[in-house]
Amino acid sequence: MMTINMTKNTTSKVAWVEQVPDKFTKDSQTASGGGKKSNQDIKEFAESTSAHGLKNAVSERGSRFRRLAWFLAFLSALAFLGYQLGTCCVDYYKYPIQAQPTLKRMETLKFPTVTICNLNLADANKVENPEAVTHIFRVAKGGHWPAALNTTLDEMQNSDVYGPYLRRSYRELIHQMSSKVDEIFDFCTWNGEMVSCEDMLVPVWTFIGKCFKLNSNAAQPLVATRPGFSGGFFATLRTSLSGHTVSGQSSYGFKALVHHMYDFPDVYSKGLLLSPGFSYHVSLQENTIKYLPHPYKAQGEMYCSEYEDPTDLNMDQDMILSDTPAATFHSVTACIFHRANSQASSICGCNMKNCTLYKQLSCFEPTFTRIYDEATKMGLLGCPIPCTIHSYQPIISQAAFPAPDLLALDTMMTGNNSRMDKNLYLGLSLFFEDLIVRQQIHHPVYNSLSMMGMIGGNMGLLLGASLLTLAELLEFVLFLIWRMLPRPREDL
Repeated sequence: MMTINMTKNTTSKVAWVEQVPDKFTKDSQTASGGGKKSNQDIKEFAESTSAHGLKNAVSERGSRFRRLAWFLAFLSALAFLGYQLGTCCVDYYKYPIQAQPTLKRMETLKFPTVTICNLNLADANKVENPEAVTHIFRVAKGGHWPAALNTTLDEMQNSDVYGPYLRRSYRELIHQMSSKVDEIFDFCTWNGEMVSCEDMLVPVWTFIGKCFKLNSNAAQPLVATRPGFSGGFFATLRTSLSGHTVSGQSSYGFKALVHHMYDFPDVYSKGLLLSPGFSYHVSLQENTIKYLPHPYKAQGEMYCSEYEDPTDLNMDQDMILSDTPAATFHSVTACIFHRANSQASSICGCNMKNCTLYKQLSCFEPTFTRIYDEATKMGLLGCPIPCTIHSYQPIISQAAFPAPDLLALDTMMTGNNSRMDKNLYLGLSLFFEDLIVRQQIHHPVYNSLSMMGMIGGNMGLLLGASLLTLAELLEFVLFLIWRMLPRPREDL
């Protein structure tokens, strides 16, 4: 009887069956159990995190509706937190500012600089033919005068009467026709004491001719020690009608511009008009605005920049007569003026330093006026505004002038029995209303401390969380990502 032994084959079959499932079952268990393990990890994190509400969303003691409600509430708070943080970041990088007004009482205040100009550009009586010069200025600036005189500057240039004056240097002619200090100022007082007008006032060249500047010495500035009339400057001024050429808006008298010592005197477009026959009391209040530097904006979309203090005390004279680019400027007005001056010089081929009277009146002056007026509207010819702006708000009152006591004093001092003509004389008083500086200082709305406080406040209000909560959430997310990454499989 033949016996067949199948033990070996059976053993091999069993061994194969036992070995093959081990390799594939291990991978399949890992794949199927990974989701359960991840779910378990999420549940453990939700139960242990310090963020409020998340553990109620995974608690098995609550109903499904309760868990869903807590989960939706947590997601809503998390979404709103993200919105709030995003809004805060956007606002932070807009660099918003807030202006804080303050009042600072001082023991003394530096007196502002005052530029005083005669509205009569030049005294025609100082040339050989006053009528010819008067006609030239009236045709050039006098509205309806060209039609009244039935001529133009071009026709005048070819005339034997007007031509010699139109071909002369504008600067030399205006210097010849300008008034001196003692021809305009009679009495001057400072802090209630009489002083020399020649010592107090310095001639300065401006766009409207020669003017006079009070407090121009940066090394020895005038300082007000008390407010009110007795702590300021007073002067009597006189003008002239006989040599009057022409002035803006058909007016005569004076223009006074109160400005900071380092600011260029823009008497062309600014200033107080002063009429003979009155005494003006100009009470001043000092105002200061301090902007923040880049990246904070100062005025609209513009940024501020610090201007250097001038080292040359004759800066105005050099600025208005210079035809070379300046390396630095001491004010935004000086920057605008110089660039407008350069552009007008390029167009006309001359400037106020070397133009003839004809070129000055026919080309340079109207060209400069157009450029300067356009620049002061918006663009400023690329000049940045200063980070610190000083201004002086005037409070003006007036009375009839001169009074009988001043007439008597003038007679005693000069020996002249003729009365002061109210059509030629005026009084001017300049003083501080008080020794208070009114400041408007810009501060950033956000800084690092306030930004952290805002972020922490939103996190605490919405999630009851802190920065450490964010750290553990970030750690958990990175852990999940690492768990979900594919692993290299073993060879079969």
